[in-house]
Amino acid sequence: MPLITDKEFNEYLYGKSVALVGPSANSTSIKQGEYIDSFDLVVRIKTVFVQDSLIEYVGKKTNMTYTSDPFEDPEIEGNKLGNSEPKIKKINTDLEKFKEIEFKSFCSTYPKGEWFFNRLEPSYSRASHFFNVRIMPDEPYLYIKKETDRPNSGFSAIIDLLSTPLKELYITGLDFHRSLYREDYRNSHWDKDTIENMMNDPDGTDTHQPDKQFKYFKYKMYHEDPRIIPDDFLKEYLNDEKYETCLSTL
Repeated sequence: MPLITDKEFNEYLYGKSVALVGPSANSTSIKQGEYIDSFDLVVRIKTVFVQDSLIEYVGKKTNMTYTSDPFEDPEIEGNKLGNSEPKIKKINTDLEKFKEIEFKSFCSTYPKGEWFFNRLEPSYSRASHFFNVRIMPDEPYLYIKKETDRPNSGFSAIIDLLSTPLKELYITGLDFHRSLYREDYRNSHWDKDTIENMMNDPDGTDTHQPDKQFKYFKYKMYHEDPRIIPDDFLKEYLNDEKYETCLSTL
């Protein structure tokens, strides 16, 4: 299948209500599955298929997934991991299963203009033989990266989605590492030290800086774009300056 063009993507998102669902620990604190599934589109970070035990919390529908590898499955069902590093699990590519959740496309978390995109391209190319695939454009991602360093996947999705003419974007389960990951997720063994190591472990000249991302989102997106609807947890973080430093809150 050919890649989805920016024009096609914008037409698809035009005027739609969108729920963006991430894997933070707070995502399983409220049973909002029906509410999430009521949005025109449900977009998830890295997850395609929701475990049965989580549907009442985060819904079942998945129209799009932002991921750096369409064939990796971050869900570790029934496994709380402890401090162990899980094995990489591959996603089930049974196309009928994708139809059941109204799945439409995979979206890249990084644009072709990123210096490391050649690492990601083979997976997207392979996925395009089975599914619709969107590669996010260079801008505004590269412009924002100059202020935030390399965006994490959730922030990349926010950047891309807000560049479209969607009607509203409800954000839940994403908090820029103000909390950790939920259980049964590949990174559920992460702790405060893991987050700190991530911030200080460069890939080339890049690092992930969740505090810079959070403040950019807070002051240059949330305060300026009325389409953004944060869940109660993210709203609390946005309304209290003490949460502008993630390591002090974990």
